[in-house]
Amino acid sequence: MSQVVNAVRNSKFWNDTIILFTYDEHGGFYDHVQPPRARQGHAPNPDGISPGQCADLSNPPTSLQPGKGAECSSNLLSATDTTTKDAADLCPQFALDPTGPFPAACANFDQYGIRVPFVAISPFSKPSYVSHTVGDHTSILALIETIFMTPAGAKHDDQGDDEDAPAHPHLTKRDQNANTLEDMFNFTTSTSLNTKVGVALPPAQDCTPVRQVSPLPGNGSGLMPGPILVWKVSATSFGMANHNRDIIYHMKSTLPRRVIAEFVGTAFLVAAVIGSGVMAERLSAGNVAIALLANSIATGAALVAIILAFGGISGAHFNPAVSISDMLAGGLSRGEAAFYVAAQFFGGLIGTAVAHLMFSEPVYSLSQHPRHGVGQLFSEFVAAFGLMAVIWGCSRSRANMVPFAVAAYITAAYWFTASTSFANPAVTLARAFSNTFAGIRFQDVPGFVAAQFGGALAATALFRWLLPNLAGQAENLLMPHPTETTEINTKMRTYVFACVHNAGRSQMAAAFFNLYAQPGCQAISAGTEPAGQVHPEVVAVMKEIGIDLSTAKPQRLTEEVASNAHVLVTMGCGEACPFVPGLRVIDWSLPDPKGKALDAVRKIRDEIHERVKNLLKDDCAGCCSDLIKSAPQVTSS
Repeated sequence: MSQVVNAVRNSKFWNDTIILFTYDEHGGFYDHVQPPRARQGHAPNPDGISPGQCADLSNPPTSLQPGKGAECSSNLLSATDTTTKDAADLCPQFALDPTGPFPAACANFDQYGIRVPFVAISPFSKPSYVSHTVGDHTSILALIETIFMTPAGAKHDDQGDDEDAPAHPHLTKRDQNANTLEDMFNFTTSTSLNTKVGVALPPAQDCTPVRQVSPLPGNGSGLMPGPILVWKVSATSFGMANHNRDIIYHMKSTLPRRVIAEFVGTAFLVAAVIGSGVMAERLSAGNVAIALLANSIATGAALVAIILAFGGISGAHFNPAVSISDMLAGGLSRGEAAFYVAAQFFGGLIGTAVAHLMFSEPVYSLSQHPRHGVGQLFSEFVAAFGLMAVIWGCSRSRANMVPFAVAAYITAAYWFTASTSFANPAVTLARAFSNTFAGIRFQDVPGFVAAQFGGALAATALFRWLLPNLAGQAENLLMPHPTETTEINTKMRTYVFACVHNAGRSQMAAAFFNLYAQPGCQAISAGTEPAGQVHPEVVAVMKEIGIDLSTAKPQRLTEEVASNAHVLVTMGCGEACPFVPGLRVIDWSLPDPKGKALDAVRKIRDEIHERVKNLLKDDCAGCCSDLIKSAPQVTSS
């Protein structure tokens, strides 16, 4: 839906457009709430023919007699599925006398049917307006007739009760009395008619099936993408001028995936803390300062890597104090927080075992390292308070820097707190089962954990006051990550296909690329000397395989367009193509199709098709559809 809207919004037809979406269900008389009567002079139907009476307009005047309509007692496709049976199934009273008077208790054509959301997207739509009028599908026809088929300059009859309103065509008898839905629009003083329209975001997940179908007879090609690409290519073409390298697409994740990420990440964190402590103690020859330095640096470095690795999946909490704080701020539900915390504690214990096994230590051993006293407990309060302050502050303003800020803080807190900054209940408990440099006596754990939760919650309370909109960022703590209901924004990889006129080779290449590419990869095309339109012979041969380039508009290849690309594929533009340091450039030597016979253009098209497929397989395999794996080799006849 969003791709369709995007294409229309960026087209020349937007100022005269209304896009309507209906969500249908069993409506009308049999709906959960009986809808109001249709305005048709209190008649039960608009044409005098009641439903199910086996009378219709299929063969008048004979078919107008009860029992003489099409499929009354027989059906070409089914001996049992007849009009009479269908009507009786809907209304048992009808079965008593199928050709007699229509039962008053049965549904007729005098009720409206839509009882579900009805969305209209248009420059004429009233902002944030919700209509409470009732209509059915014929109301769409009535709206079209009233607004787009009424004589120019004539006033509209919004409610159908103005006898002086000019007559306009009616497409069916029913829509003569249908609600026109005009209350949803403002056609005279639209506030958004001349608003500059940018590029709309791609959909979260394009579920439209793109199927391989048989080739058109005589076109000599095994590729026919189908009509879906007509608007898909149009959407790409309309959005070219506003191309940006950081266009985003959306992904969602599930709770089990996030919980596993928390489990694995916490295990790695604890393994890094304990393992580096063992290694530091063995190599420092009794110098505690050197051992602590090595332990803190290794922990900080591991934090950066682990948060970057798992942050986009779960947020990379790895800390029950962080997860509980996030829950209180509205970022996690109670159920989600419970799963997060459990995964973190269990992950920490597994991390302890992993570290011990790597250094040939017992799998678990209770620590004898005392860490007690007011100074130690207050240090843990301060450490946890500072950690949450860094997380809340950076998550709001510099989310991409959170991994580095957290790691830097923990590395520093190793040295400026008397407790060496545990600041994590899961890590604290895990370290109690390690009688090594990083350990803590089991009896000291409760005090540490209480201080850690106290510091984290105090920082959260402070930042809820400092940042009144804290709840708005809580869902993406520490780092932006997807859930079942919220989405993650990820940068899109962009390929630019460039030739001289952007009217042939590059247009075909971009169209083929976008046919196969999944969300996460996109192609645009441009030229150093753009023509006024795509070459007619190119439009013709692409139309043969179901791709419409007639509305695509060539655009200029500028340094800005090239610099925003991840890969630039050139096709004959030579030295005129912009040079961007660090940009990967691929050159395809292909003839210009301009002015060539259709057979020659087909050969160029097929060669481009094969090169695009190979490019996707070799260079962008992670974002191409399964269709490309079975795409046929195309040959021209």
